Amino acid sequence: MSIGKRWQLLPIFLGFWLLLQLIYIAGVDWSRADNQQAGVDTVANRVALDMSRLPLSGNAGYQVERGEIISRYIETINQELQRQASPVLLIELGPPERIAADAEIIKILVTPSDKLVLTFYAAPRNIADYTSFTCLVLALILTALCYSRLRPEVVAEITPEDQLLNPRLILDLQQRTLRHSSGGSAVVMANKPICFYAALLEFCSRDNETLLSQNKDMPEELQTLANKYFLRLVELGHTVRKRPNFKNSLDKTLSDIRAVLDEVYAEQPSLKGNYYPPKAHGEGSRSKLHHYGLRQISDQDYEILGR
Repeated sequence: MSIGKRWQLLPIFLGFWLLLQLIYIAGVDWSRADNQQAGVDTVANRVALDMSRLPLSGNAGYQVERGEIISRYIETINQELQRQASPVLLIELGPPERIAADAEIIKILVTPSDKLVLTFYAAPRNIADYTSFTCLVLALILTALCYSRLRPEVVAEITPEDQLLNPRLILDLQQRTLRHSSGGSAVVMANKPICFYAALLEFCSRDNETLLSQNKDMPEELQTLANKYFLRLVELGHTVRKRPNFKNSLDKTLSDIRAVLDEVYAEQPSLKGNYYPPKAHGEGSRSKLHHYGLRQISDQDYEILGR
């Protein structure tokens, strides 16, 4: 890929990366708030169970001789919070007038005889918590997927010089026409012939070994392709008729295709050889040697628009 095209992908990459980062940051904030609440609730439940044996009644818990007990109790709780990687730490517990000045989270416990306030400190946020290498990788993957979806349109672009040097057959389902890239007018085709010819081109470009004879059953893959193209015509609004049986009147279908090709290549008949379904020789259409397939066709020789 050229440097210019790489720069064109940069806004797409940045857009994906910023979107993923915003989603990640929102998730981090939600998870942080959830973990903070879980830590606060855990401490509150622990204190509620221990209130009866702690010197917390009235102001007695904050007298000099009892302050050490409360400090050791807070330290024990904080060690457990750190072991659990909780984003909060307990600063103080006591009556409402003992709320710590640097408290960020407050939890109030009310009992029949006491009102206890727990104050917490929340760990500060840092930029590392809000950046993710996964977002970068996902943005790169999504950008690559976008490029792979857009790339066929760029690759399929044909310059006028290419059209003259390497003429291709253009089958347009949207317009129901057949034309060649080196010039000339487009010729409208009927529904059944254009569907069968599109299927024949695709089938023979994949498999030019299978004998396509009117004396044998039509390959299932060829019939499936023809039905697929007919359904596409229905989607494009060209017909509402019942799907035709492509096995019936095959002679007429092939004859219609040849007639359109004769018209498309009227001024350059030498170019139609690879695209022309061979006519039967010898015993006519009943000849066991007759093969109406396109033996020399490849997917580089034609383009089907609107499929």
